[in-house]
Amino acid sequence: MAALDREARSQLEIADCVADALIGSVYAAEGATDLETRLSALAIEADHVVQGGSGSRSALEAQALTDLANDSLDGLCRRPFHWPLEFPEVFLRDTGGFDAFVGNPPFLGNRLWRSTNGQGLGRIVNMVLRVPPGKIDLCVAFHRRATTLLRDGGTYGLLATTNIAEGSALSVGLAKIVELGEIYSACKGMKWPGAASAVVAIVCFRKGPWIGPRNCEGHPCEKIGPRLEPEITDGWEPKALPCSIAAFEGVNNSKGMSFVITPEHPWFDRLKEEENSLLRPYITGDDITSSALTKVNRWALDIGERSLDEISAGWPTAHQFLLEVVKPTRTVEALKPYKGLHERWWQFWNHRAEQLVCLREKERFIAFPKAPKYPICILAPTLWIYTNKVVLIEAGRSDQYAICLSSVFRQWVRRFSVKSLGGDNNTLGLSISKAIVTFPYPEADVQLSSIEAAFGFQEVLTAWSSDNDAGMTDAMNAVHSPESINEDIKLMRDLLAQVDAGVGQAYGWSDLDLSHDFRVEENNEGGEVMRYGLEAKVEREALHRLIRLNRAQCEGFVPVAAAQVVSAANSGNYYSNGQTCLALGSPAPQPTATPSNIRAADPAVLVGTFLRSRGGFCGKKEIISATQLSDGQWNAAIKQLVADGGVVRQGEKRAARYKLVSGSDSNLMGLPGPSIGSGACPWEDAHIGG
Repeated sequence: MAALDREARSQLEIADCVADALIGSVYAAEGATDLETRLSALAIEADHVVQGGSGSRSALEAQALTDLANDSLDGLCRRPFHWPLEFPEVFLRDTGGFDAFVGNPPFLGNRLWRSTNGQGLGRIVNMVLRVPPGKIDLCVAFHRRATTLLRDGGTYGLLATTNIAEGSALSVGLAKIVELGEIYSACKGMKWPGAASAVVAIVCFRKGPWIGPRNCEGHPCEKIGPRLEPEITDGWEPKALPCSIAAFEGVNNSKGMSFVITPEHPWFDRLKEEENSLLRPYITGDDITSSALTKVNRWALDIGERSLDEISAGWPTAHQFLLEVVKPTRTVEALKPYKGLHERWWQFWNHRAEQLVCLREKERFIAFPKAPKYPICILAPTLWIYTNKVVLIEAGRSDQYAICLSSVFRQWVRRFSVKSLGGDNNTLGLSISKAIVTFPYPEADVQLSSIEAAFGFQEVLTAWSSDNDAGMTDAMNAVHSPESINEDIKLMRDLLAQVDAGVGQAYGWSDLDLSHDFRVEENNEGGEVMRYGLEAKVEREALHRLIRLNRAQCEGFVPVAAAQVVSAANSGNYYSNGQTCLALGSPAPQPTATPSNIRAADPAVLVGTFLRSRGGFCGKKEIISATQLSDGQWNAAIKQLVADGGVVRQGEKRAARYKLVSGSDSNLMGLPGPSIGSGACPWEDAHIGG
């Protein structure tokens, strides 16, 4: 018996040794190629060990110990836990895997788990997720791993951070998990019952179909989606709309605070008084939330893509400032993390020159602070400099500000942006890709009275902020407080209600009660909060409708320029609608377009159609996005148009912008035969983008 026991233990030790060597290879590998090489070598060595080679086993054990200590911050060897070896009876049965998991995985933010556990853990998380992890909490990997260790029909109940249902954590975590089964019980924000000031999520999941009742936040529902909310519209995740309004973050001024000066700076007056001065107000998200842009405390030079020689010739004072004040701080060592920046040290890391040229065709744009308590916007001057803590949205429609100010837009942004990682869960991290460019605009225009109400809100907001030495956050705190009876605050409430009425009418929501009042709601910590606005059930219904509209617009999209050219060839005219590039909710011809004949549409006509609809200068990226042309088609088309005089170019390289010359005809644009539509050129009736 003792001999049999020793033999059994010996066999288990061999399996442990090989498994340790496998995990050690993952920790020690310096990339995918190196890992593949190591695993190939391990397969040979493991075979020798299993065949009884004592020397091979000793060598493999030694290598495993070395590899498992690799990248360990304390220098100690890691001790892996091998599930199949510890529980062979679980994995060798017909339906291999555990029946259930219950637990509280470690809560470690992206930076913390990487810094405290080394790069090896990152590779293991990558293997668990099967994709690069991105910026996620470590608990997401535990949820994914638990799912793979469950048998079919098994369940788990695990705690998580609240942001497991948001952003990148959602796409690599719960969104993948629900593909394998169903969440049958969830709570997205439960206050920790102990002394810790924390809010957690609870996820209960079954691998496979669930036929029992479902409970979300203590309420029965038909299905729970990966956002840990009652699922709507068959789980559709809103997608970026091909012709959404242009939106981007402001400049990235990493390692560039020497550019920024205050009015007290010794260079301020000299730079401000220089002819055609480049000095501009320098605005962060905090400037919006704390002062509503009624104060300007900092300034910077608007260099953009200008060369040093150009600055020297046109602005000698600014050039001298750059050489004497900025250059000494822009050393090779300081700029090392920013590839190529040292060669253009006088510019911002990301100056957004191309986007700003287009934005500055108008005097004002819509500005959102990137990390606000309330996702509310303000009209701001386009000529100022805004950092990447501000989201800039072009005023592409006359009613753009009213729509962005509406409750439904703010609710959409709050739903699809990322909440803060702090325990209070009060602030957002506005997501352009998930929340801004996915928003579906109404086909109809918002009525004029509501547009004027939006502008009136701006005037009252800035006046109140100036009088009270306050900003947007303070103003919205007061709007939501019944104790605030200030006349300006009361007027702001009324104006926001007028905006919502007009936006609802533009969507055709005559059946929804869009009246505003004070509402008592439960916050993420279980307490009661007061807010002023739409009733919660109305907000939910509006959100459902917007999600359905996003889906309809995405699934109904055909690149409009191509579709119009094909339609024109078949029916003799063009069509357009309010939400440009989309044929939704209004009569339109039934295009016979197919992928082949869309591709066959003349690229020059597509470019001309788009430029005709925009009226002003546009960048390459914007044009290609709307026309769906390849780089090769774009290069050929724009070369032809510029050479023939149909399009004028402004600027060079990435800052190049293009505009259609007034009066260009169909022959100039390379379209054979008679003109199409009612105008002289083939895009006379086209309306694209914003």
